[in-house]
Amino acid sequence: MGSLKQAAEIMALREQVKALAARLDGLDARTSGTPNGSGQRDGKRQRPRGKKRGKPSRAEARAAAGQGPHGDSGE
Repeated sequence: MGSLKQAAEIMALREQVKALAARLDGLDARTSGTPNGSGQRDGKRQRPRGKKRGKPSRAEARAAAGQGPHGDSGE
């Protein structure tokens, strides 16, 4: 009865996946997105660290200056 053995294996794997998913949820809640687990607030994640809020990104500045992504607009 190979299929019965397979079914048992599948059930066991499902349990493992559930357990891992639960662990992941717990980890995510605890560290909230920081790899070292310092528990920073979620809002911290949305803004990259180096970028100042009022300053447009380099790509936006180039678009405003009428340049393409690779130097001038090719005219």
